[in-house]
Amino acid sequence: MTGRLNAHGDALRPTTGAHGADIASQRIDPLDRCALQQALALDPRRAVCVDLGCGLGTQGLRFAALGLDCRLYDLLPEPPGLAAVRAQTGWTVHHRSGDLRRLRAEDLPAVIDLVYSQRFLHYLRHAEALALMRLVAARMSPGAPCFVSASGLDSELGQGYAERETPPAQRFGLLAPAMQAKHGIREPVCLYGRDELEALMDEAGLACRATWRSGFGNVKGVFERRP
Repeated sequence: MTGRLNAHGDALRPTTGAHGADIASQRIDPLDRCALQQALALDPRRAVCVDLGCGLGTQGLRFAALGLDCRLYDLLPEPPGLAAVRAQTGWTVHHRSGDLRRLRAEDLPAVIDLVYSQRFLHYLRHAEALALMRLVAARMSPGAPCFVSASGLDSELGQGYAERETPPAQRFGLLAPAMQAKHGIREPVCLYGRDELEALMDEAGLACRATWRSGFGNVKGVFERRP
C-alpha cells in the first residue's frame, strides 16, 4: 500500500509491517532539523548520540555524516547496506537490534551527548516509556538535548481510539480499524497530548525546552538533561 498519508504526501513505506510508515527517508521535519542543528554544535571528536526506535536508520546516518559516534536501536534488524556505508565512509554508526523495553544500562554508551527518538515512544506503555527514558537520561551528560516525538491524541490517529479518555498511565490500545489500515499501525499504542509528553519527560529527569504539535497533530519536543 503506497497511498498518500498526509498533507506532506508521505507514502506508507512499511517498517515491520505493524509499526507504521518510515517517514524519515521521505522528508526532514522540524524536529529532525533541530536535532541536526544541535549536532553541528557538538565536538565530532568525542560526541556520542543515540537514536531510539531508529527504523531504517536515515536520521542516524545524518548524524554520522556530521562526524558523531551514532548508536542506533530498533526492533528491526540492521538496515540493509549499513555495513557497506560504514566500510565506504568510515562513519561511526552502530546498530543494536532488540526490544527496547528490555534495554539495559550496559547496552548504552557510558556518556550520551544527544538523544533522538522520532515516532517510536507511543509503541510503549507509559510505564515502559518512563523506564526507558529514565535509563537513557542517567547516561546523558548535563544539559545534553533530547529530541522526542510521539503520535498525538489529537491527531487523525485519535479518531475512534477507544483509549482516548483513559489516563496515560493506563492508556494502551489499538487504533480504530480504519486508522490501522491507513497508517499500517497494528500494534497497541499510547497516544499523547502535549502536556502528557512534557509530564513524562519531566518525571524521567528531563527539563522541557520546547514542545509543539505538528500539522498532523503529533507531539514533538526538545528536552535536556538536568544538571
